[in-house]
Amino acid sequence: MTRHRWYRATWPFALETLAKRLRAAEFSYSSGEGYIVDRWRKDTLEARYVQKLEVEEELVDPFGERILNRRTAFYETRFAVTQGGLLEVIDPGRGTQRFVSSLLEVTDFSLVIEPLRIDLDEWTRRLSDHLDAPHFVSLVQIAKVPLGPGISGKFVFEGPEDVRRVASEFMGRLKGEQQKLQVVVGGEQAAIITLSANASARVSRDNDTLAAAVRKSVPPSRI
Repeated sequence: MTRHRWYRATWPFALETLAKRLRAAEFSYSSGEGYIVDRWRKDTLEARYVQKLEVEEELVDPFGERILNRRTAFYETRFAVTQGGLLEVIDPGRGTQRFVSSLLEVTDFSLVIEPLRIDLDEWTRRLSDHLDAPHFVSLVQIAKVPLGPGISGKFVFEGPEDVRRVASEFMGRLKGEQQKLQVVVGGEQAAIITLSANASARVSRDNDTLAAAVRKSVPPSRI
C-alpha cells in the first residue's frame, strides 16, 4: 500500500535550481541527513529526504538483567515536485516535520507550503480518463450534513457496484461535504484507490501504473 498527499508549494526559483540545491545538501553518513535526487526532468523532480538516527533501546533479558541495545535507523521521505507548483509527499511518516523544516532551509525560508482541498467528483472523473481497467466507485463518505439545530451527520454509502447514484438519490436536497471516495480497479485481484478531499490518496497495492494515474489526475484545487 502507498499513501500520497499533495500540497500547494510556491518555490522561489526554478526546478533546475532546486535540484542543484538538493544535490548540494546530499545525504551522507557524516551529516546524518540530506537528500538523494532520484530523477529530474524539465517539469518534474523526484527525490528522497533521508535521516540517519542512532536509537537506544533498553531490553530485559530472561534473567531480569537490563541490556542497552544500540542500533542505527534510517527514515526516508519520498517526494516529488512539479513545475505546476504541487508538492507530493509519498508515504509520509515520522520524519515529515523535519523534512519540511529542511526544505525551508534549502530554499532560504522562501518556500510557501499550503494545504489543498479537492473536488472529489472532479478527481474521480479525471482518474477514469487514466485508467484502462474496469473500475467503479464502491464507497462515498459525506460528512457535516445538517440534520437540525446544532446537529450534523455523516453518511457512508458502500456496495459491490457503483454507489454514486444511490448516494445522490438518498441525499436529495441534503447538503454536506464529500470527504472520501473509494474506487475499485480491476477484477478478481482488484486494487482499491481511496481519494480524500484533503488532497490525499491511498493505493492498496504497490503499483506504479495506478500511482501514476492518481498523480496525473490530481485536479486544479483550492485552499
